[in-house]
Amino acid sequence: MSDNRPTQSRRKLLKYSGVAVVAALAGCNAPSTDSETDGNDGLPEDPATAFELAGEGSVGFRGWLNPEYPLESPTEGEQSQLYQFIDYDLIPEGEMSQQVERRANFADRIGVEPTSIQRELLLGPIEGNLPYKILFGSFDASALATTFENSGFERTSEPGDFVVFDERFAISADAIIEHPNSAGLIEQHEAGQQPFEGYDADMQLLLDLIPAGPQATLSKRDDIDDIVLDGLTILEVTGSTATHSIRTLVFTDESAATLERARQIDIDGSARNTVLSEEIHGRVAMIESRREE
Repeated sequence: MSDNRPTQSRRKLLKYSGVAVVAALAGCNAPSTDSETDGNDGLPEDPATAFELAGEGSVGFRGWLNPEYPLESPTEGEQSQLYQFIDYDLIPEGEMSQQVERRANFADRIGVEPTSIQRELLLGPIEGNLPYKILFGSFDASALATTFENSGFERTSEPGDFVVFDERFAISADAIIEHPNSAGLIEQHEAGQQPFEGYDADMQLLLDLIPAGPQATLSKRDDIDDIVLDGLTILEVTGSTATHSIRTLVFTDESAATLERARQIDIDGSARNTVLSEEIHGRVAMIESRREE
């Protein structure tokens, strides 16, 4: 399995190099006029090139998504969290302690070093309060398989490079899956199937554009009439509150997509009060905001 770690965008490189993030990037508030547009949705054929803030935030997990397994089943009139992705290698030292602690607890549970888990995708279904997950990193698959067998788990299949135990756990040198349909997820991935392709253009658009960062959350917004999907890339967290983030909003249509509306959605009800950068193209808006004391 190849290493699909997202490429760092210029904005993120500035942040993690210690350069002040409050300096606005030149031109990020104005749409590019150089890209060829697609008349169907008002966006460039390669929309990510039009956004200064856009990175490759979905590269590390896109091929493993499955529309059947959101974290929360979409409910009319409510916001539903669909998926959550964490790149532990991008978490600044000493930050996001809750996420780092969760990784350590799971690593201890299965007998691996916490730092061997580099990235994590959370997906449904949720049993109790716990979602299922796929962990990406570097693992001793043979030793892990022996541990599972000695613990009473039974090998049920061996798709691709994986060994599946009790249909629920799958192990390879690059990934560990805990899911009731582990074999199905592997089969989909091995076949190179692109989830959502052909029947959910909105999700395809969000996955194309969401920027990379330590944590990305994809949500369906049935609670807002003019927004279809909401991608939140979290750059800094204080406790459980996102204090620095980039939000990617997919509007219902181009006429509804305004920077004023994007600011309203991002700032209202959040701890963030300062907009650092914002841009809009077609029916997608991105806004970077943080909390300033």
